[in-house]
Amino acid sequence: MKRSEAGYSAAELTEALHVETKHTLVELFRRDRLGRELFEGSYVYFGINRREQAKQRRMRRQRLTSPRLLVANPELAVEEAKAEILLFLAGLNERQRRLYAGLESLKVGVGGDEHIAGIFGMDRHTVARGREELMESTEPLEGVRRVGAGRPSGKKTPEIFSHLQEIMKETTAGDPVSGIKWSRKSTYRIARHLTRMGIKVSAGTVGRLLKAQGYSLRKNRKNIETPTGKAPDPQRRDRQFHYIGRQRYPHAEEILIVADGGGSNGYRTRLWKQQLQEQFCNRVGIKVRVCHFPPGASRWNPIERRLFSHISANWAAQPLESYETILKFIRTTRTGTDLGVRARISRKKYQKGIRVSDQMQQIQIKQARVNPEWNYIIEPAIIVKLFLRTS
Repeated sequence: MKRSEAGYSAAELTEALHVETKHTLVELFRRDRLGRELFEGSYVYFGINRREQAKQRRMRRQRLTSPRLLVANPELAVEEAKAEILLFLAGLNERQRRLYAGLESLKVGVGGDEHIAGIFGMDRHTVARGREELMESTEPLEGVRRVGAGRPSGKKTPEIFSHLQEIMKETTAGDPVSGIKWSRKSTYRIARHLTRMGIKVSAGTVGRLLKAQGYSLRKNRKNIETPTGKAPDPQRRDRQFHYIGRQRYPHAEEILIVADGGGSNGYRTRLWKQQLQEQFCNRVGIKVRVCHFPPGASRWNPIERRLFSHISANWAAQPLESYETILKFIRTTRTGTDLGVRARISRKKYQKGIRVSDQMQQIQIKQARVNPEWNYIIEPAIIVKLFLRTS
């Protein structure tokens, strides 16, 4: 109460402290610990010091006789006034805000431009211009801005539509059933293509132009392929990636192979392990450490992110009717980092239906301690030749 500028009523103090204070204030007044005076039908309590009490009473009378905001806590009147002014400004247009700021600057006087600019969040030159417009006896402007002010016209060169249609002839894909169509190229790639043709345009503008022509946004979805159909535990997945990272050291005496969790080289495939043993380890004579990505996490495979995703985006929704069509989409894949892809047809015939059962006992496999089903080492088989000496 001593620090208050104009004392407190019971309602004001309750609002400030968020507790009921009326009975406490009355009791302190009865014990001569506080002063009290009736203002506009409500008791206002002051400190016991007579000099401070006189100052608080005088400030209270000034607030009652001067225009003020009707707030419960006078200590917050200035901040609430600023908030209400900013709320009022939000409903004005640019010219109205400028003129109102100029009016308030005239009220302040010297230094008003900078003071009002700080409160309104405006540039002081804008406040000064509004003040000058109020002082000039000119006719009101028809528009918000002066003639020629503001950003340049948003109209693009007419050639952009013809060039955009030419680009979309080769990159448009869609669903013939629903009629939805989309672009195999991103808006960023199309914008770069147009820039090389001499038309400077942003990816956002390309997106708006395509939307106006009936194109829809499209995103890739990843299906989680696991035996249970559920993603692995996030902690086990993160531990697996940390384990893979620790294996990538530059001067290795063994070969590290990082493979997906499923498919022909999945961690559950017997033929994959048996072929690694016979076709590589035994022939080369070094051991191989294999780390599989967790199921459903193949999008983190570098080749998936750097190559396959761009190939898929290049041929999206196009029927692959021939080998030539497939090769065309693969070979014409390009990225912002100038990725180039080479592709050829392999005529080799592979045997199907190979079963691996007894051969599993011949695989020199050693499971790792961290996620042993995803991490293991295959060592070359030791072949011992016995020579029988005949007498």
